[in-house]
Amino acid sequence: MAKLDLARIAAELRGRAPSAVKVLPGGRNNIVARVEWPDEVLLLKVYFTHPEDRRDRLGAEFGMLSFLWRQGIRCVPRPVAARAEFPAALYEFVEGRRPKPDELGPDDTAQLANLLGTMWDLRGRGGAEALPVASSANFSLDAYLFELQQRWTRLHRAVGTDPAAAEARALVENDLACLLGGLESFVREQAALSGLDPSVELAPPARTLSPADHGFHNTLRRADGSLIFLDFEYAGWDDPAQVAANAVLVPEVPMPAACRPGFVREIMGRFGGGEAGWQRLRMVHALLAFKWSLIMMNEFVPVEGTRRTFAGDRAEDRCAVQLEKARRQLDAVREALAGRSWLDDVTRTRHAGQIR
Repeated sequence: MAKLDLARIAAELRGRAPSAVKVLPGGRNNIVARVEWPDEVLLLKVYFTHPEDRRDRLGAEFGMLSFLWRQGIRCVPRPVAARAEFPAALYEFVEGRRPKPDELGPDDTAQLANLLGTMWDLRGRGGAEALPVASSANFSLDAYLFELQQRWTRLHRAVGTDPAAAEARALVENDLACLLGGLESFVREQAALSGLDPSVELAPPARTLSPADHGFHNTLRRADGSLIFLDFEYAGWDDPAQVAANAVLVPEVPMPAACRPGFVREIMGRFGGGEAGWQRLRMVHALLAFKWSLIMMNEFVPVEGTRRTFAGDRAEDRCAVQLEKARRQLDAVREALAGRSWLDDVTRTRHAGQIR
């Protein structure tokens, strides 16, 4: 999108013309720009749209951030103005830098746990009921399995007709297909042992509010060391098990392995749920590890590839990198199915007050 167009959109949103507009790198799904006026600097975000993907990213993000700001939460950007017809929004421009994986520590994971725990505490506040369901939320184990099957089918269809995707097709038809069948057996066996019905949805009072795409890849570190949490375009009502599992599975700027046990104990303590909650987490963690492998291969799906191109990425560079990430992500699925996941150790030893 031309700079002149961005300046016009910013002027429409703020009611006055900006003095400078600079497109920023790193917006994989959308176009983001620093917009300056003589007395303020804001972030302009123009959201990707596609006829086959009708999710209201603008509404989800602006609505959740507005709700959180009304509740006094200040570790997220201040929402300023939005217009659905563009679709675009203006937010507080946060000065900071993206943290590197090797500099993350317990204080950072505690900040993430505090945000997620606070969003759980706020679920009964006025206005929360009007917030949407999170973009990829599932509330029954069967729903998770159904989503994975749908995603696998969509990916299989995409790579099955692409002569340049032979390597991806082999991964989809062999490793992914085999593990998907193993996951379903694992979930049904574990659910039976735990007394959980895979078809029953989590009751509304047991659901939480979630950023949905939470992880350190969506944070900025300010000069004082505190984190600002960004990108709420998939936010809404979610399964607490999914919120906890996704936080430790996000691969881009991963949570340090040494911090994961403490984080999970903290956040599960905030969510409650007892023994059934822990067993549900074990199953959902395995399901989401598989889902992340599928997400890594989104570059081969037409809608997702178009979205990255909208934001300025090169398709040929992305595909090779994401294919390798998908392979590595499957190791977490294999460990879970074999009962060798670090989360199995946490689940078994949490009552002892010590993590092996």
